[in-house]
Amino acid sequence: MGQSTLTKLQKEVSLITKEQSSDEKLAKLTTAFNTFTQEAKRLEEAYKNLQGKYHEVNVKLETTNKELKKKVLELNYVSSYLNNLLQNIHQGLLFVDLSGTICAVNPACLSILDKSEEDLIEQRYQNLFKDDAFGFSLKKSLKNKSGPELAYTSMSFDKHSSSKDLEVSTSFVDKGPASHHGLLILFKDITEVSRLQVLNNRTDRLKEL
Repeated sequence: MGQSTLTKLQKEVSLITKEQSSDEKLAKLTTAFNTFTQEAKRLEEAYKNLQGKYHEVNVKLETTNKELKKKVLELNYVSSYLNNLLQNIHQGLLFVDLSGTICAVNPACLSILDKSEEDLIEQRYQNLFKDDAFGFSLKKSLKNKSGPELAYTSMSFDKHSSSKDLEVSTSFVDKGPASHHGLLILFKDITEVSRLQVLNNRTDRLKEL
């Protein structure tokens, strides 16, 4: 009950004196009772209104929670699917963000490059590879936010191992927050294919002699 209404009631009750007649006292009490009734009705309506708003907010909250749980389940499913896909594709995958940091690799990448995940993840690309190691300039690609659709390169890993011929394709990722933007490099080892092609070319030349 509001302070002003309580004050009004106290004032009306205080006006009831012993000297007043019964009719006057009854009139004052009736006025005070009517004031109390009106205020009680107003408070009841306000309470019902608050209950309605609480129920509405509660329903919205439950709906939001259900939608959120659904989105989390969908995200988990997509993440699991993509992770399974990355783990099983035969192409090497290397993702470099805009700062030049390697953020993602897959098993095929580690196998082809003869590296461990610890060797690559969260490492600066320029500290591990030459700028054009994959047949194109990574710096220019990150700056221009685009890479070649197809490139070829021959990569040597140490003095004691032979080089590997790689077929490389790229795709720039620019969806989502800027922190997730970067260049996706896909590559496969075509060393054996190149060797067979060279042999075939030699055979063709010998036939012509």
